[in-house]
Amino acid sequence: GELLPTNMSSSYSLTQQIRLPTDIGGACSIEGLSFFFDNIDETRNLKIYLGHTTKTAFANANDFVTSGLTEVFSGNVYFEYEQADIAFSTPFEYNGSDNLVVAVYDQSGDQNGNYAFYTNPTVANRSVSCISESEISLGAPSGTTACLAQRNVMRLVVYPLGMTRNLHLTACDFTSATVAWDAVSGASYYTVEYALADAQGWSNTETVSTPEISLSGLTPDTQYKMRVK
Repeated sequence: GELLPTNMSSSYSLTQQIRLPTDIGGACSIEGLSFFFDNIDETRNLKIYLGHTTKTAFANANDFVTSGLTEVFSGNVYFEYEQADIAFSTPFEYNGSDNLVVAVYDQSGDQNGNYAFYTNPTVANRSVSCISESEISLGAPSGTTACLAQRNVMRLVVYPLGMTRNLHLTACDFTSATVAWDAVSGASYYTVEYALADAQGWSNTETVSTPEISLSGLTPDTQYKMRVK
């Protein structure tokens, strides 16, 4: 579609699309998305917002979600060849029960041409669009609006809630090591399990309150495995 997720022939555009829980698969941390298109070579400056909504469809062309949205990305997106992958600067915790609204605000302020993104038809109006030659307010969109029975072909990057990531070594010597990982929101403690790399199961378990652990008494020149829960 030419209106979703951005209309590059307009200086500014705002689109919103509704995803149902069955489209997502349960509660998760949404940390990026991909759009798919046909032979585009353009850069656009976008803001992307996610939010929970009770709407299953948009009632009319002005029925935008105007509150409760969280900005997850702001910056330039290079649309090249057939796919654009966008990593969020702020992960969004999806609750698994409400519907999800994905809002894309193109604030580029110039026109690049009219390009088609891949979309699928929907049984209800699951998308709305607003285009304008002046800036669009997220809280009160004003411009040429449309209500659409289609959505972009979109891939969400999701992880289980509470999953620890970015396990990495911060210091080591012959018999000791310090390992850290990204903090998990709301976690009061972490359970660390480790063992020799070729061992069955986990022979050592420790609990820490911060996203870091210092290990001692290790065997020199030996590989270990570790996991954090």
